Amino acid sequence: MPAIVLRQNLPAFEIVSQYYDGARREPTRGDGMAVDRTETFNNNFEHLLQQLLAVRRPHVVVVAHGNERMGLIMPLAAETDVSAGYCMPNLVALIEALDRAANGGPAVDQQWLSNSVAHDWKVTSDKALSIAAACRRIRAADDICVSVHVRGCNIGKEIRHLDHLRQIFRARRVTAPNCSMFFVPVVPTVPRDFDAHVRRTAVRGRRVVHEQPPLGRLLLDIRDAGPGRFTAFSAIERLADLPGWATHMYVGGQAAQRDRFPVAGMWPDEGSTYSLAHEPAYRDHLVLSMAS
Repeated sequence: MPAIVLRQNLPAFEIVSQYYDGARREPTRGDGMAVDRTETFNNNFEHLLQQLLAVRRPHVVVVAHGNERMGLIMPLAAETDVSAGYCMPNLVALIEALDRAANGGPAVDQQWLSNSVAHDWKVTSDKALSIAAACRRIRAADDICVSVHVRGCNIGKEIRHLDHLRQIFRARRVTAPNCSMFFVPVVPTVPRDFDAHVRRTAVRGRRVVHEQPPLGRLLLDIRDAGPGRFTAFSAIERLADLPGWATHMYVGGQAAQRDRFPVAGMWPDEGSTYSLAHEPAYRDHLVLSMAS
């Protein structure tokens, strides 16, 4: 079954929808999977849970901000500014406590719930229980979150972030990148002399001249413009070849417009290049947490 993409509803994530509308696929640790739909969620983990329950999909791609230290960077709920990634260890513990209580074990320790969980998350005890209950509904469903593919910068550098998500969703597989990643638009100029343009223009970031005969060459210079922000500078030998480049990079997908299309890629910490989603090295930067 194809995957659904759920992305944060921040303005910077609009390009994510544009990208998957064209590419219609997501590489994973394997051959990749088809994507047939993109939806948004309201920039907090609780609403992501509600969306997961509403769409009921076994394979999900979640595009969100992240980092190595915290994991997922988004508020846990609308009424708190505490990041969801920070809350994951206690959320796992609360879900397990509710499971034990449901199976005849001891009731959830209300003092621990109030003083160590809800207080830490800056929410009420009822809200903490509601979030954990939503996770338990996902865990109980065989057709939700069988595999979860998080696309957020550096989350895969710490396997515990993936392990927590796998436990929270009772997923069989969770993947995330071990480096920064980007979505940028390719809107190339068409220089009169492509070779002269390559020689004379300054390198602004990491530059690659892509070649795929019989298509004309495509220069794509991507720059890291700060946390979570990337820009692209590009040139092409023949503008008429741009849809062909989109089809090649999307592995059969289609560009939405004749003069532009977005690309996704991995940005390793070291080196002078990047890996686009159609290249094997993209998958090399995906870390896998798998149920035993």
